[in-house]
Amino acid sequence: MNLRNSSDVARPNPTIDRDIVRIGGPGVFDQSLSDRDALIAGMAEAMSEDVDEVCANNPGKTHVILCGGKDSLNILLADWKAPVVAYSAEPNFPLVLQFVADNGIDIEVRRLDDPDPGEGLIRKIAAAACLVDLSNWKWTAHLKQVSADLDHQAVFWKGQVADAFFTNYWRSYTSSRSEP
Repeated sequence: MNLRNSSDVARPNPTIDRDIVRIGGPGVFDQSLSDRDALIAGMAEAMSEDVDEVCANNPGKTHVILCGGKDSLNILLADWKAPVVAYSAEPNFPLVLQFVADNGIDIEVRRLDDPDPGEGLIRKIAAAACLVDLSNWKWTAHLKQVSADLDHQAVFWKGQVADAFFTNYWRSYTSSRSEP
């Protein structure tokens, strides 16, 4: 695998696990949409279509939403036609509870923990593929347990970079490769 030809930290292929299926790809910033209301409506429509499609393609599965940033909170607002449970870790857990309460969302929010940091270290290293700070992967063992508790009949959802669209600190989401 040649890392020099990619500036994407989470390259689309290969994935660390053959059972992982990526849907879609990175967004293209063509600057064709400049109206705020049109952007919000378009994002809401796209997220709703994604939720409907994934639910239709995964009948009988529980949808587990990993919440923290603006995009995963917005996913909670979808018109779910399948069982849903949300998980969030500190420091965002109380914020997710408040968001659910403020918006009258009928989705249970559970705390995501790092139950045994030692036991899952090897899995964390493998899941991060040596490309991500392991402090961001500390819930691997708990997520494995969540999947087992659901008889491995789960679809995991997580937001991806929507803070770049939905926050006032979006300019901080830039990166440049550094040649050693």
